[in-house]
Amino acid sequence: MGLAEKKEIRSIEENNIPETKQKLNTILGKDIEISINWDSFETVKQLQEVPHQCLGRIAEGIEKVASDDMGKEALQESLTTIQVNNIEDASAKKITFTDHILTVDAKWEDYSDGIFTAGDYRTQIENLL
Repeated sequence: MGLAEKKEIRSIEENNIPETKQKLNTILGKDIEISINWDSFETVKQLQEVPHQCLGRIAEGIEKVASDDMGKEALQESLTTIQVNNIEDASAKKITFTDHILTVDAKWEDYSDGIFTAGDYRTQIENLL
């Protein structure tokens, strides 16, 4: 990993992750841990998708699930951590929810096949709760 990638990671850790955590705290009334597997990212282009395509859309999907009391309660009881991984094969993208961890595996720079929409997050999270 080069200097440019390290700088991008630092910017995300200092700006975007705290912002997303605050948004989720406001939505759910509890702190959610965000863990990103930085070693799975190889390029600045991939990392640049983390703020919006990744964290932003995950937060939007969670906000949609928590838009009513039942969804909010279910998330408060079951969600403690969001784990993000970048993958090489877009066809292997998936969202899982086990042991209080929402794991998202996606190919972040592949806009057509590799990422999820906020609606995808809502539907899949609701189906996994």
